[in-house]
Amino acid sequence: MLWLYLDFYALQLDALELEASPQAPEVSEAQPVILVEAKHNTVVQYNKAAGSVGIEIGMGLAMAISLSNQVSVLEYKPELEGCKIQQVAQLLYQFTADIVLEPPQGLFLRIDTMFTLYHGLDTYWQNMQQPLGELGYLYRYATGSTPLMAKLLAKTGRNRIEASPEAMKQALQQLPIAQLELESKTAQSLVRVGINQLGQLLALPMKELARRFDIHVLNYIGRLTGELKHGLALFQPPRHFQAEMELMFEVTNTQCLCKPINKLLKQLEQYLRLHALVTQSIHFALMYRYDEYIEIRVARASGEYKSDKWLQLLELKLESVRLEEPVVGLRLWADKLRPFAATTGSLFSAKQALVEEDELISLLQAKVGKDKVLSMQYSPSHHPQFTTELVPAGNEPIGKADKAQEPELDKELVQRPSLQLARPMPLRQAVKVLQGPERLQTNWWNEHKIQRDYFIARDVSGKLCWLFRTPQKQWFLQGYFA
Repeated sequence: MLWLYLDFYALQLDALELEASPQAPEVSEAQPVILVEAKHNTVVQYNKAAGSVGIEIGMGLAMAISLSNQVSVLEYKPELEGCKIQQVAQLLYQFTADIVLEPPQGLFLRIDTMFTLYHGLDTYWQNMQQPLGELGYLYRYATGSTPLMAKLLAKTGRNRIEASPEAMKQALQQLPIAQLELESKTAQSLVRVGINQLGQLLALPMKELARRFDIHVLNYIGRLTGELKHGLALFQPPRHFQAEMELMFEVTNTQCLCKPINKLLKQLEQYLRLHALVTQSIHFALMYRYDEYIEIRVARASGEYKSDKWLQLLELKLESVRLEEPVVGLRLWADKLRPFAATTGSLFSAKQALVEEDELISLLQAKVGKDKVLSMQYSPSHHPQFTTELVPAGNEPIGKADKAQEPELDKELVQRPSLQLARPMPLRQAVKVLQGPERLQTNWWNEHKIQRDYFIARDVSGKLCWLFRTPQKQWFLQGYFA
């Protein structure tokens, strides 16, 4: 077996939105930024600008601030990195079948099973470098015959892809004891007895290790060399997409959110493209400082994957959003995913619509609200004035599934006009009756009861009319046939 370990050692820092804001237009990526662990108040990640002034990993917050009065301090959030590492795993799943998450920053990939598909290690790694480069995250990597070996070599910054067991074993033996994932007390005891490198520790018989050290050391060495199994749970891509972004600055204007929102939408588009999916709706949460947020939802009934289409809807939606507090983060999720199906157009159509019907409905709903955009729908009613009704646009016709159960009503539809007046009008012109009468007597159980005799007639101008006569011998015009 051959394992590859990817260590995204600055994942939260790389994912930060470092764009300048209206509140601080002079700020750029050259500003020192550090992430501080709240428990120990020490630096765990920093950017190049912070490193140039002497800030290092493990340095206290007070010391880091004393080196530069321009440094920006942010809290380290491992749960945010855990979400990011899942997104990376979803992206790499198309290249590698066996992936194991090691939150918050690591990924194990078993790559020997992919050599048949990619015709060797070199071709496989060339295909992997493209999506890794598009992510823009810093990472260290290495291969090993066991998962723990690959991880240990990657943490040292080996950054080499190789399949030679001898080369990997030699690099492993030269590692100092301090770089092993052992308790500090155990590492110090090993150094005191003259074991300074991993090669010296591996040369000792397992019985000697079991006698002199606790079971944790024995298990660690066994998993490192492959004598003991390393239990790992394989990653299964979720049936939804979720992404988060922590903003560098507090944002009080919704227009300033469009650029970071577009970055999250680009991630969604990339995910949907790779999996040949579309989503029918997306949800955005504009996060406030103290676990409060505003939720925004936009939808397209036919589904969409392009980021620019979703951004257009969100920009319209944001026009009506009022922020009660500054926004410090964004969260996007999409759970109504379905396979992509290409739209088919008319082969002989001379003109193509500039905006599709579904896209136009979505734009209007985002602008004025879903309850304000209505469309006409067939209703299975014997009452002429209730055969159509207004429903929210984009909904599936309710009567569509009931047509098979309404054969008598469907037969009558051939005698119904294509244009009905909103209100019947008294007949004030001469007509010639062509067909009828057809008596409709219904809705006697409510206030809309009718008793009418309907006729098809032609007026003096040649139009086909739909007329009815009341029991009081009054004549009314109901509609026209096309």
